[in-house]
Amino acid sequence: MDTNLLIVDAGNSPYLWVAAQKKSFGLSSKLGGWSLSALMFDASGALWCVGSEHNVAQWSVQQNTWVGVLQTPWHIRALTFNSKGDLWCVGTEFNAAHWNAQTNDWEPTPYGAEQLLMFTFDSHDQPWAVGTDNNLYSWTGTAWTKANNRGGLQMVSFAADDTMWGVSTGGSIVQWDGGQWRPEPQLTAFQNVNWVTPVRSTTLFGFALP
Repeated sequence: MDTNLLIVDAGNSPYLWVAAQKKSFGLSSKLGGWSLSALMFDASGALWCVGSEHNVAQWSVQQNTWVGVLQTPWHIRALTFNSKGDLWCVGTEFNAAHWNAQTNDWEPTPYGAEQLLMFTFDSHDQPWAVGTDNNLYSWTGTAWTKANNRGGLQMVSFAADDTMWGVSTGGSIVQWDGGQWRPEPQLTAFQNVNWVTPVRSTTLFGFALP
């Protein structure tokens, strides 16, 4: 496999899988008392995180640290961005919302009130979600529809070529091969994973990636 990945384990430690090697990096030392729960990129390639206090921060390359953003009373489980850069979230009550930059607040989404663990977009801005039943759902335009044979998940994310990656309920990193979720043999050393995010850019923190 030649996909670079950002991985957060159950101990809230972040790792980078690059050039078929597991690398730790010093994001955790910049957190100021909280720890990482999830990592994701916006449309420009900037890195964001959800913290263990259900807070949101963005990585500042210039300051080499996390910068707190979106100071709202909402408790956040997961974030996602579409290709236009619009920000969406799922809260700790498993409800989804959209960030309104004009009012600086979350507003209800058109994606219904189903109980969601997280949702994300593929490269065509098609929404996909994992429900509290650990099944995968796709948005039809009016409702969430369960995707056949794609259950047993905690979360999913998409690479630039729309390859779907996920974390199973057992904490393993899996990849959809067109017919089933398949553990990636090179990644079996990662156990008890919380989150996996493909790195779509050829750079990270200003450095070129293989």
